[in-house]
Order: sequence, then structure tokens, then C-alpha cells
Amino acid sequence: MRVGSFELMDEFSGIPLPISPQYADERPSRYPRDRHHPWHDALDPLLQGVGGKALRESRIQITNYDAHHLDYHGAGLRPTLPEYDSERIRPILLSAADYVPEYGIAFTRDGAPYRTRFSDEIRTWLRDSGTIRIASVQVVRRFLCANVIDQALNDISPGAVDEFLFTADPLRKWELGNDILARASRRAAAPAEEPYREAYKAGLIPKKRGQIASRFLLASLGLKRHRSQLFGTLEARLAA
Repeated sequence: MRVGSFELMDEFSGIPLPISPQYADERPSRYPRDRHHPWHDALDPLLQGVGGKALRESRIQITNYDAHHLDYHGAGLRPTLPEYDSERIRPILLSAADYVPEYGIAFTRDGAPYRTRFSDEIRTWLRDSGTIRIASVQVVRRFLCANVIDQALNDISPGAVDEFLFTADPLRKWELGNDILARASRRAAAPAEEPYREAYKAGLIPKKRGQIASRFLLASLGLKRHRSQLFGTLEARLAA
């Protein structure tokens, strides 16, 4: 959304800009710190369903109550909500990878929003302190799993599908299942691959997340318990 000459969305990631902590900490408040959902409002139809809820729960910021309610919402700031899951994957995946934009929002005395650039120290603090984080890991993982499973799997050989479905060797099944999920993850992550790589190069994503979006997506599907559940869904789809 644009208010006058102010653009709320971070063009690089498609994530709404956070409220600047420097500004929020200077804004006196008689209320406790508050939870700010950058993707709002909760009742919007585009924030329903698996994809819409994952978008909303992919990011939360703990900030000054007055800066949030009086200034941010007082200025009528609303994010541009992506309509399709293929458009949601980029901001959701970058949020899950701890991406924090280079810029935040502050306000003039008359309530006009403007961009302020974060120092590296501020961005690191926003991420590492948990001030900016995923609101619900479970909701985000549910979307990522569904998005991966929904990808076309027609490049997988019938022999590999049959072996995955019918092998009695649990280690072989694990190997085949992970290979199929890796292929599907590459397709699911395609809209985020280039911005993710550029963000990593710019130091906006922690090194521990890796520089390849599809590999980070695959890792985000969960470990053994989650993968076993996902294999059941994958079996049902491939057997249909």
C-alpha cells in the first residue's frame, strides 16, 4: 500500500516493513508492549484458509503499543495481500528464514509515515531478540507441506513411484520419499529462489539458513516425525 509517497511493502521480499524500534522506544506509552501482525486484518478473506493463515502467522513484531495502534493504524497503513499461494511462498519463506528488511517505518510529529534505514546491529537485534519472529511455526509448516505436496510430480519415473509405494525396506523408503520431496520443494520454492539468494548474499538472511531457498524449504518440512506424516500424504497422492 502507498500512502502519499510512502510505500509500506518491502519491494525485495514482499513483506510489510516493520515499525522501527528506535522510533517505537521513543514513543511514550502507558500500555504494555504489543503484538503487531504486519499482515492484517485477521478477518480479510485473503488471510483465511491454509495459505492465508500461514501468511498472517509468518511474522509478528513485539513493539510499542502506541506506535502500533495510534501511529501505524492511525495512518491507515494496510499491506498488499497476495491472492495466490504461488505469490505467498516468497514472503512466507523469507520470513521463516529470519529475513529482516533494510528499512523500517517511523512517523513524523503529524503522523506521516516515512522510511528509516536500520543499522546492521538493529537488524540483528530485531531477529535474534525475537522481537520479529514467526507467530506460529505449526501454521507455517502446514502451508509449506501442503504447497510442496501440491506440486506436479510427473517427472518422477513410474519405477521410483512404485518402489516408494511398495518397498518393505524402511531406509529405502526414506531415501525415495526425501528425493521426491526435494524435487517438489524445488518447484514450490521457485518464486522465492532468486530473491532468497540475493538476500543471503546481502547478509539479510543468517548463514545458518543456507543460500538455496528450496533446500531451506525442504529442511522446514520437519524432521523424522513430521516427514513420516508427510510420507503418508505423499503415498495417498501417488497411489490415487
